[in-house]
Amino acid sequence: MTDEAKLEIVQKIPLFSKLREESLHFLLPYVVVRDIPSGTTVIREEEAGEFLFVVLSGRFKVTKNSPEGKEVLLSYLGEGSIFGERALLGRRRSANVTAVEDARVLLLDRRDFLHVLKRNPEVALELLDTLMERLENTNRHLASLAFWDVAGRVAHALEELAAEIGESREEGVLIPRSRLRVQDLASYVGATREAVSRALRVLSDQGAVASLPEGFLLPGKTS
Repeated sequence: MTDEAKLEIVQKIPLFSKLREESLHFLLPYVVVRDIPSGTTVIREEEAGEFLFVVLSGRFKVTKNSPEGKEVLLSYLGEGSIFGERALLGRRRSANVTAVEDARVLLLDRRDFLHVLKRNPEVALELLDTLMERLENTNRHLASLAFWDVAGRVAHALEELAAEIGESREEGVLIPRSRLRVQDLASYVGATREAVSRALRVLSDQGAVASLPEGFLLPGKTS
């Protein structure tokens, strides 16, 4: 990939949005762009990490393994999202990250990225802002688990996930089953599959969601 093509990509990434053109050109030699096929796990929990990832296109799911060996869904990551930042501190990966559709990522080696930070401290501020937003999202999710019943947690989760992985339709937003299974939803809200299925029926009776063969439809919503 040419430097001109890399520059066009880097300029669109929020993490580097405040860099001057001179600083962007300094960054280019360290940037690697890689295509990731759907189903590929790029980070595994507890592995040592050396790279910071920025999502250029496509989507990834973030999961952890429960003590029983079950996959627990934590979140989805789309265009502009950053992950793998623990590698910057030499720490092991805290979760699994898997592509749920064909994706493209920008990679920065830990040593190279720290070198960039020393010359461009504004990047550190953007990274801190991103991490703070992620923490706030986590706090909201934990609050929903603590204060709402299963139906409320499912409704809230579908609202969140519609914005992340939903597709706009004339009648609302559809979350395809290829991106979200009932079991995924159950692990996300901390409930059993059976409890979530009952909650979906309640929400369907209320007109808040429609369970269709192709996915979960939120009528009247926009992604």
